[in-house]
Amino acid sequence: MEPPFSREQFTVGAAVAAPLVVTVALVPFRDRIANTNAVLVLVLVLVLVLLVVAVAAWSGRRPPGVLSAVSAGVWFDLFLTKPYQRLTTRRTSRRPDGEVEIDGAVCDIAHFGLPTEHDIDLLLFGEGGYRGRFVLTAALGAHPSLAQRLAAIALADYVAGTLSESRRDAP
Repeated sequence: MEPPFSREQFTVGAAVAAPLVVTVALVPFRDRIANTNAVLVLVLVLVLVLLVVAVAAWSGRRPPGVLSAVSAGVWFDLFLTKPYQRLTTRRTSRRPDGEVEIDGAVCDIAHFGLPTEHDIDLLLFGEGGYRGRFVLTAALGAHPSLAQRLAAIALADYVAGTLSESRRDAP
């Protein structure tokens, strides 16, 4: 009697399914464990899957290894990265006037406070170019005043200027 699946079909199925199963198993714990720990678990499973894939690669088939890596990335993004069950992330950034923008729309910080479900990018520009960013995570119920938000921007501008000067002074 012939097996229902060929070795190649089994390997491809395991390469896609194993990261999915592990990611779904981590979903109930995603609010209690850091993403870095979830990534470590996923990498461990990925290594185990890659051992299976290595056996398949020994016979000349490499696509299962690529599928396993892509599968792990997609499942991690869908189930363990906010916003959940979407392959996109929301872009939250602070504008030069102290307001916060979420996907291009201005957020009413005075009324709603800083968004806690998204990190806020405070971009650093100096000498006409991008120099880096601060990533801010708001505390629940944080309602900073306009003066406090402008102070954060002034600090970021100071750091950007310092980075620009250090690049000029470098040999």
